[in-house]
Amino acid sequence: MQSMDVKETVDRLVFAETGKHLSGIQKKVIKGICQEQSYGDISEKSSYNYKYVAGIAAELYKIISKQLGLQEKSVNYSTFISTIEAAKMRNIGSQVVNANDVNVLGNHNFNIYSNTSKSDHNDISQAEINSISNYQELLIAPKITKFYDRTSDLATLSEWILTQNIPLIAVLGLTGIGKTTLVKRFIELNHQQFEVIICRNLKFPKSLNNLLTNILNNLSDQNKSLTNIEDRLTKLFEILRQKKCLIVLDNLENIFMNGQLAGQYQPEYGDYKTLFEMTTQIEHQSSLISISQEKCREMVSLDDDLGLIKTLELNGLNDVEFLSEFRLTDRENWSKLIDLYDGNPLYLKHIGTLIKDVFSGKVSNFLNENSTLLNEDLKSIFNQKFIELSTIEQQIIFALTQPKKSFSIDDLNSCLSSPITDIADGLRSLNRRYLLKKIGENESLFTLKPLWIEYAIAKSQIFLK
Repeated sequence: MQSMDVKETVDRLVFAETGKHLSGIQKKVIKGICQEQSYGDISEKSSYNYKYVAGIAAELYKIISKQLGLQEKSVNYSTFISTIEAAKMRNIGSQVVNANDVNVLGNHNFNIYSNTSKSDHNDISQAEINSISNYQELLIAPKITKFYDRTSDLATLSEWILTQNIPLIAVLGLTGIGKTTLVKRFIELNHQQFEVIICRNLKFPKSLNNLLTNILNNLSDQNKSLTNIEDRLTKLFEILRQKKCLIVLDNLENIFMNGQLAGQYQPEYGDYKTLFEMTTQIEHQSSLISISQEKCREMVSLDDDLGLIKTLELNGLNDVEFLSEFRLTDRENWSKLIDLYDGNPLYLKHIGTLIKDVFSGKVSNFLNENSTLLNEDLKSIFNQKFIELSTIEQQIIFALTQPKKSFSIDDLNSCLSSPITDIADGLRSLNRRYLLKKIGENESLFTLKPLWIEYAIAKSQIFLK
């Protein structure tokens, strides 16, 4: 939601309460909150005193709460934007509305919206609103409008988190497979089960110390007195013990090193290992979900006998209805297209758009053009992943493109000059990145996923030129 839209909606609410439009400082405070600036940041940029800025914000929250019929403390820094979005979605302007007309879903960054009808909203209790108002620091991501084929995965997450109280969970899979969408959908369905939800996207990662500082400072101004990472970790786990919390760290793979085996931390992000270990070692009532394209080593090396760690590895979709949004024809070929692209929603989105724009929506015509299996969009995705691989992994990928359909580790040892221990490490790393397929009764034979064979053959031909 644009800050201008927020200001327009708040202006109507303020005018209905006071008979006056927003002042200059009120507009600056609203703009700053929309840009996720702290009161301190807003104070510096506007040249107003910190306490004055905080007071302006508090007065706005009070007015909005009163005009929307919400309990006074339901609107705060964390719930401000989502409250205004919900109000705007219900066409709330200068009208005074009942609290049950607004579904307050916490921090504005996640943009989660319920799919319930208006009559369902009328059944929301005040206690539920009070509970939802505790939500914090939700992840920046687009709203889910459609959700396909993950019923069993949702059930698994619910069982692990809500029934078994598993403290550390990894949702894993290739780029675009639907990891973030699944976790978001879980939160949409189960948000009332948590007092606090903290979601952070590590696409542009911060050190753990900076991440903790940001989270804790937004939870309470009192946390600003904490001076080191040990104190901040201690405070975080106090909160995890006292409240039922859900922490989500998305794009975790960005804290790992490129050109190395999977799951090796960049030096500046090594402290995250401590966070994951503490999550399973310290008793609390909360859960941490990491979302990643590769398996974190802590998910492998820590003792899972106590049931403290779970990994959910996502496969592709099988639901052909996913392709309906691209207005493709010859529906009888849709399942072939899904199989060809491993049911990966991101891959299928690029290809579905290509078929619609270039092949007039005819899937059969596209399937007849084998040279178009990897278009430039997909090549770019594969190029980025190839850069992240270690040298031994790249060598194994090229070896697996040879005419032989499947390879044992001995087969690879005979065609590569690297020690067999390095080959074994490379195979394990590729498996942790979800680029390999294991076959055979004992899963002792390996092959690449079909699209990676296509990519690697084209890549090797470039190298040979």
